[in-house]
Amino acid sequence: MFLRVFKPGAKLTGSPLLSVVSLAMLEPDAETATADYTELKGEAQSIRGRNALAGAFSSSFVQGFKSAAHGEAKLMVKRTIVGEPNMISATSLHLPMTLVTNRGTYRLALEFSQIDRVIAVVYLAAQPNARVSSSDTELARSLSEKHLTAAFTVGSANPPTIAGLASVGQTLSVEEGVWTGGPSRFDYVWTRCDASGASCVPIDGATARTYLSTAADVGSTLRAAVTGANSVNSLQATSAATAIVG
Repeated sequence: MFLRVFKPGAKLTGSPLLSVVSLAMLEPDAETATADYTELKGEAQSIRGRNALAGAFSSSFVQGFKSAAHGEAKLMVKRTIVGEPNMISATSLHLPMTLVTNRGTYRLALEFSQIDRVIAVVYLAAQPNARVSSSDTELARSLSEKHLTAAFTVGSANPPTIAGLASVGQTLSVEEGVWTGGPSRFDYVWTRCDASGASCVPIDGATARTYLSTAADVGSTLRAAVTGANSVNSLQATSAATAIVG
C-alpha cells in the first residue's frame, strides 16, 4: 500500500482544501483488483454498503483532525450523510460525503479508480462549511489515474536475448530482458530471418520460450520476439539475430 498525505491547505483548482490524501492499494494481479473493485462498486450502490464506507472514512477523518490538533480540540460527528455514487467510467467512481460535527459541516469527496492491479482512492476534504468543487475532484482523479497508467505502461528497458547454439537439433531459449510497467504475461514468437538478420518470417507453431532448431533453419538466422503485456497495454521487443544456423 502506498499513502501520500498532502499538507493542509493544498490547492488544486479552487479554494485551499482542508485535506488531500492519495492511497494506492497494490493487489496480487489485475484479476484480483478487478474483482475487488467490482465488489467496491456494488457496496457503493447500496445504502448499507455506502454507510459502511462512510463509517470507515469518517473515523479516519476524525483521527486526522485529532492528530492535526495535537489533541487540543475535539471533533464529534453528529451525523454522516452519504450521497449517491457517480459512476464516472467502468473503472472509476465518485462518492460524496458530508459530516455534520460540533465544529461545523465538513464535505468530502472520495474518488475511486482501478488501474491494472491497483485500486486507488483520492480523499478530498473541504474547509469547514465549504464544498469540494467538481473541478477539484475531476483533477485529483485524473492525476491519480494518469500517474498509475504511466507506472503500469509496459516498456522494454533491455531487449530479449537468445541463449543456446544455433545448430540443427539444438534447443534455443529466449530470456525476456528487462521490462518496466509490470507486465503480467509474456508471449513469444520465433522468426526465421535471412543471413543478415532481416526479412524475418514467423515460424509456424514456434510460440514457446524455447525453440528446437530444424533442418529448415539451415542458412538462416533466428530471432525471438517477446510481447510483454498487462491490462494497460502491450509492447513487443525483439532479440538480436543468432549466428547462421548450421
